[in-house]
Amino acid sequence: MEQGYKVNISYIDNSLLTADEVVRTAKDIHGANTLVEVTARNDSPEAHLYFAIQKLITEEQISIFFEYYPHLYEPKLDEIKEKVISKVTDVFYKVVKDNEEKVS
Repeated sequence: MEQGYKVNISYIDNSLLTADEVVRTAKDIHGANTLVEVTARNDSPEAHLYFAIQKLITEEQISIFFEYYPHLYEPKLDEIKEKVISKVTDVFYKVVKDNEEKVS
């Protein structure tokens, strides 16, 4: 018979910038064998969309902020914005196509 306890801890993190930082911090606090799953704040589509966009841009945005602020930050941020909007648009049309195939 296995001994020990399985402990689930859930919390909302509002201070760290990336999901990777949340994982590292939780493992630092609770140990390297800790299973950490970072997800959207709730199950709403908007929360999942926010989470996905945040994962797409945050590391690159912070990098360009420190490298290019203030003079070239905005143009570099526009480049990130264009890439993300392109990805979101691609996913949007994929969902539309998949939905149409399901109802045809």
